[in-house]
Amino acid sequence: MVISGIGIEVDTKQAAVDVSVIWNYNVNNSTVFDQIVEKVREAIAHMIGLYLVKFNMNANDVMTKEQYLEKYRGKDSDDNKGNI
Repeated sequence: MVISGIGIEVDTKQAAVDVSVIWNYNVNNSTVFDQIVEKVREAIAHMIGLYLVKFNMNANDVMTKEQYLEKYRGKDSDDNKGNI
């Protein structure tokens, strides 16, 4: 999975997060989603002391690791370096 965009809205006590990803075809996406939400919730609470009230994850694409490497190999974009 590659994260290609992140947006965060913050208030005085809470935060909302939107992310765009490329899903790995061979992964249980609901399990990955739950793990990511928990990690983001913990990180936001620890780093800035806010409560996560909303988390949206949008899939820009779904592909295998091999398809991803074929499509993005050699690209110089920072969005694609070392992520999968």
